[in-house]
Amino acid sequence: MNIKQLKSKDLSILREKLHKEQNGKCAVTGKPIEDRNAIDHAHSKGLGLDGCVRGLINANMNIYLGKIENNCKRYGISLEELPNTLRQIADYLENGAYIDEDGDKLLHPTEVPKAPKLKKSSYNKLKRMYIGKAKFPEYPKSGKLINNLKVLYIKFNLEPEFY
Repeated sequence: MNIKQLKSKDLSILREKLHKEQNGKCAVTGKPIEDRNAIDHAHSKGLGLDGCVRGLINANMNIYLGKIENNCKRYGISLEELPNTLRQIADYLENGAYIDEDGDKLLHPTEVPKAPKLKKSSYNKLKRMYIGKAKFPEYPKSGKLINNLKVLYIKFNLEPEFY
């Protein structure tokens, strides 16, 4: 099999040909290709691949694929191992969450939902409605709805708004 050297002027013709051959779908995802697309090729510079065209893909997929291929060496994966590693990653992701011996999923500490923060505009609306002798509570530095404000929202039949 020979390798033909393309010229830049050949790319638009090839783009149309690949688009038609692939039924307007990305060669990687199978989703319809929008306006932004790329003629994907195996990069020879730095990666030692042959530089040959592989197909027409979505432009964002091209960027993603480039990041995967260009970072193989950094993470100790050879380009020969990459396809199998990606299949293993897909299997791993499809396995889903770890289930412990009690049948429970475990939520990672960094994923605990954060308490919603009270909008300053909602606080100011309540403050304008307030009529009383006691000093109006300050806006909480944490942004969390504190009990004295909660009581006032109920008293004035006002729904607090959060970010």
